[in-house]
Amino acid sequence: MSFTKLLAPVDPSYFVDEHWRKQRPLYIPGAPDKFSGLFSRDAFIRAMRDTPPGETLHVKAVMTDELGHHNEHGCIGAEEALSLYEEGRTICATAVDAADENLARFVRELKREFLFPGDFVVNCYWSPEEKGFNTHFDQQSVWLIQIEGEKHWRFSSEPAIPYPNKNVMLSETGPVEWLQIEQAQLERPDESTFQEVTLRPGDVLYLPPGTWHRARAVGHSLALTLTQAPYGFYILLFQHLKPLLFHRMEWRRDLPGILAKDGDTTQLQTTIEERFEDLKQTINRINPRELFGHWYRMSVRALSGGQPLSNQESAVQASDLLRVSQRTQAVMFEERGEEDSELLVYHDGREYPMPTAAKPLLQSMLRESAPFEAAAATAWLPDYEWADLQPLLSELVQIGLLERAS
Repeated sequence: MSFTKLLAPVDPSYFVDEHWRKQRPLYIPGAPDKFSGLFSRDAFIRAMRDTPPGETLHVKAVMTDELGHHNEHGCIGAEEALSLYEEGRTICATAVDAADENLARFVRELKREFLFPGDFVVNCYWSPEEKGFNTHFDQQSVWLIQIEGEKHWRFSSEPAIPYPNKNVMLSETGPVEWLQIEQAQLERPDESTFQEVTLRPGDVLYLPPGTWHRARAVGHSLALTLTQAPYGFYILLFQHLKPLLFHRMEWRRDLPGILAKDGDTTQLQTTIEERFEDLKQTINRINPRELFGHWYRMSVRALSGGQPLSNQESAVQASDLLRVSQRTQAVMFEERGEEDSELLVYHDGREYPMPTAAKPLLQSMLRESAPFEAAAATAWLPDYEWADLQPLLSELVQIGLLERAS
């Protein structure tokens, strides 16, 4: 299972451009056997019973009362979870991909196609007849994947608030409990305007962060939720700054305490001013190239350990049949200067400078899924002859971004 297969028949580029970036929900009906072999009720029970050593599977049983309040009970082992399911509770397991190799492989393949620094995690929800969760929204993107049975979903057509900073559970009555970071007023949703869909095996429903939704099992339901942890610019900046500052004692030490009877804040004020000036100087030394590199390394950290250079014979001949490496997660960054710019290609955890003029060639190649004859690459850079392109293609083979298809 891959990101492309998860979204099929929707094109991944269309999904990212029109739904993920624009924060629009999307229902994707699928064939009943679309997720055959990916997961099952038996696989869920095995995951609870045989969690691998060193991994932790957090399992809880949830019951929602008539007022919309949730009663959660942490489960100790599969047998207790099975017993509570029979009593009418929904069984929820967080990060079930840590206990199931099929799902772990699914996440790895997905991250090869969709580069993003935030973690992808698979949760499992097993619900008896008419059980589920009341209206709420999540702070992260979620893909709801129906494995067995059916589940009826009602959801808002757009987020209640863009990129919320926490999950919100709506009670049946009363105001919405909301921690405001911005001056945003969060009103109770008009649920009569919600869209409705019943997910059956093979179906997928994508909900952006902040989208109100509620669900109920029809008969019974076994479903997976693929979650994408938020990763805004502020996280990127904080992560990049931490190793630049935290190794220094003055950034780790406690701020000065103040005796209430003295009220002398001189030392505290001096410390804050010094650290603030230090922070400004550190930020002024950071450039977009560094931040892009950090974004890339975080996006591929679970996929690449810095692979050695290709051992293929690197001198490319015009008749060679080439293709983009099937294990690549290459991206480009153009560092723009006042007078000129530099093109950088990130691949297998490394950074490679490339001629700026090669950008159209690289863009076309990375979009190409089928093998191509080396000489045909001149069509992507029509102002250049084969003799000009041969060294570049040879270098791309040497670093492993291209490989021979034969």
